[in-house]
Amino acid sequence: MKILFTQDGSTSVVNPSPLYKGSLEALAAKVVPEGLDYQIVPDDVIPTDRTFRDAWATGEGEVSIDMTKAKDIAHGKRRAARDIEFKPYDLEVTIPDKAVAAEAMRSTIRTKYSYLQTSMDAATTPDELKALLPEGV
Repeated sequence: MKILFTQDGSTSVVNPSPLYKGSLEALAAKVVPEGLDYQIVPDDVIPTDRTFRDAWATGEGEVSIDMTKAKDIAHGKRRAARDIEFKPYDLEVTIPDKAVAAEAMRSTIRTKYSYLQTSMDAATTPDELKALLPEGV
C-alpha cells in the first residue's frame, strides 16, 4: 500500500519502508503536510511507466495522467530534440559561405518539428503522445 497526496499541482507518492510497523494513517499524519488530503491505495494503482510522472493526477483511489501537463512535457522534449538537431547549424548560419545551406537545413528541421507539434497537440491518450516522443531526449 502507498500514500498519495497532491501539493502545488504535483502528486507525491509515499512508499512505506518494509521495516515500518505503524499504521499507514499514522505515517500519513507524519509525512503529509497539514491540511492536505491523502489517499491510501494499493501498490498497483501507481503507474509503472514514469514518462509523464510530472503529469500524474490523483482521483478516487487512482492515478491518471493530466493530458495538458503531459503535452507540456512532450513539447519540452520536442523542443530539446529540435535544439539538438539545430546545433550543428547554429555557427554555420553566421558564415557567409555556409549560411544559405545551413538555413535550408534549419528550415527542414523546423518543418519536421512543426508536424510533430501538430501531432502532439492532436494526441488524446498518453500512449499516443508517448509514441510521438523523439528518441534520446
